[in-house]
Amino acid sequence: MNIIITGGAGFVGRNLVRILTLKNYHLTVLDKSEKNLDYLKKYNIKTLCADLADKGDWSREFEGKDVVINLEAQISSPEYDPFYRNNILATKNVIEAAKKAGIKKFIH
Repeated sequence: MNIIITGGAGFVGRNLVRILTLKNYHLTVLDKSEKNLDYLKKYNIKTLCADLADKGDWSREFEGKDVVINLEAQISSPEYDPFYRNNILATKNVIEAAKKAGIKKFIH
């Protein structure tokens, strides 16, 4: 099974990646933190650094995937804009990319 995990380099995502790789799932992780993505290199999976609030080439990564696990989120900030960009715009863009790719399973 081919799974794409958005925001998959954070605390929850790192642990999920560890478990899913043990079960031999094929994973692609998108995250906007290059530093956090570096941690995942040991799992030998595909990773891509991207700001999902901005539409872009990252949406091609959804092609051929069976499931989306959407973990991207802004959990703290003194400003409203990061919450809007990361919780509203990014989620909207991820849903659009999943629909365009014909993915039927979306976990949020």
